Amino acid sequence: MPRPGSKVPLRFAPSVRVALDPELLNEFIEKVLGFPPGAPVFISDGSRLSDFGDDEHERQPLRRIQDLYGLDVSAPP
Repeated sequence: MPRPGSKVPLRFAPSVRVALDPELLNEFIEKVLGFPPGAPVFISDGSRLSDFGDDEHERQPLRRIQDLYGLDVSAPP
């Protein structure tokens, strides 16, 4: 834990896997997350849907993923 008042550089999680398919990444940002084309959105290999909204807003992307890609990525009950 840094000392109060000290400056710690910001470190981003790696995005190696995400960068493997830029077209899919752009499609996901637009069609699933609902950001406009070219929006400054950072997604890393460790990003979660909850990073982009609260629990209520997380349900919409889950449905979009199911509709677009045929995948159920919701947590098991």
